[in-house]
Amino acid sequence: MNQVQKFLTKLYRGAGGARARRCQSLLDRGLWDELTKEPSPDPRKYRYANVLKRDRIVVDILRKCKLPGELSSNDTRAEAVKTFYSCEAGCESTNKRLNRLSNNAENNYFASREDLAMWEFLLLID
Repeated sequence: MNQVQKFLTKLYRGAGGARARRCQSLLDRGLWDELTKEPSPDPRKYRYANVLKRDRIVVDILRKCKLPGELSSNDTRAEAVKTFYSCEAGCESTNKRLNRLSNNAENNYFASREDLAMWEFLLLID
């Protein structure tokens, strides 16, 4: 067992929980690709923040780790570029929505109740 495997085994056993057991099972079977691509936990499915935090650590510990080629085909640079463009697209969408709301406020016109509610919310956090 190499040092990475020892570290992960210690982490997963210390964390406990179903997610850690699943990751440990993938590690035991040498399924590095599956382990590095384990999806992040959905916060809406968690009742307690500390359990979400634990599961995030368990899953995300390898997400940006550059593993030797024989262990994983995970191309961290390509993933980072893909994530960057995905985030930029999300920012563009948000900027368009905020610009639309701002223009609507200047004209004192909102196309929907949702837009008005969002504008009122934004005024509260100012």
